[in-house]
Amino acid sequence: ASKHLAAQHLQAPGAALAVVPGVVELRYTENHDTAFSLSHVLSTPNKAMVLTSLALVGLAFAVVMWWRKRRTATAAEHFGYAGIVAGALGNGVDRLLRGYVIDFIHAHWGAAYFPAFNVADSAITVGAVLLILDAFREKRQP
Repeated sequence: ASKHLAAQHLQAPGAALAVVPGVVELRYTENHDTAFSLSHVLSTPNKAMVLTSLALVGLAFAVVMWWRKRRTATAAEHFGYAGIVAGALGNGVDRLLRGYVIDFIHAHWGAAYFPAFNVADSAITVGAVLLILDAFREKRQP
């Protein structure tokens, strides 16, 4: 839904919206690469399909891991897996339907710019952080 709104309202020239002036703005961007442009060295005519396939493998892995831990997972693990799965689905659908992902959140501090991202990226990141923190947390004894 957030990507749809970004596509509808932020594509026009000058349509960027300052959320926190000088720090965060909403501006439509098409990301034909991976997060942080990690696959820029991959030069294949089927790059979108390769990225979509890799995303689906990652999604399947997260679903299998979540299913295996469904009875013993902590609340943090359930929220972590839910964030990863939801975010991967959001970006995966974008790639399947469009061949790219819509990013629209741009953060910067002075001259330093953070790569553009979207709500799905945030869900994946928060989910991964929750799983990592939970892994380091002292486990309760049954």
